[in-house]
Amino acid sequence: MKTYRMAAWAGLLIASTILPTLALAQTAKLKVRGSTQYIMGTNLAWLDTRYGTDFGLNPLHPDWGNGYNSTHVDNYLKDMKNMNLNVVRVWLCESLDGFTFD
Repeated sequence: MKTYRMAAWAGLLIASTILPTLALAQTAKLKVRGSTQYIMGTNLAWLDTRYGTDFGLNPLHPDWGNGYNSTHVDNYLKDMKNMNLNVVRVWLCESLDGFTFD
């Protein structure tokens, strides 16, 4: 009985994660310079574990500095291009980084 339940849950997990992904891969398209391409992308959540200070100073913690380096970001983007990715999601202003309050 327990084996059956585990197999049922495993089947449900596979169906709920893989099948929507396959459907998305078939329908997620983007028009780029006149040609339709499948969306192949990644998530650049923060740079080098610098959450909240990766693209700008965090006004709540200005002493933490700023982790942005244009050469470093260019290298990330070149690597992504070499992996044939055509979409990058960049998280901005997650912890108010880059904002200036007066």
